[in-house]
Amino acid sequence: MSHLFLFNRFIQSPPWPWLAITTSIGIFVIGLLVGYIIYATAKRIARVEDDFQEMSLLKKRAEDADIAKSQVISFATNNSYACFVLLFLLEAKGLFFSLSFLR
Repeated sequence: MSHLFLFNRFIQSPPWPWLAITTSIGIFVIGLLVGYIIYATAKRIARVEDDFQEMSLLKKRAEDADIAKSQVISFATNNSYACFVLLFLLEAKGLFFSLSFLR
């Protein structure tokens, strides 16, 4: 009977398959990292597109304001008094140079 005990390999439990466990955990972690990279990239692309739309709108508004300013200044230069009033108002709002040299 002692001969059977020595050759019976099923008395002890088989060892854990550590290579399979660590490989599957490693693949899972790599999958999570790749998923996060794809998510972060998509989120950043969406934010850049939103910023581009906002900057396009601001650029259009700035161009319209520049055209309006040019029209007001060209209209006001025909009348020196109107030009002085316009410059005074712009200086009061801090939008133009100081008129301190006139004082």
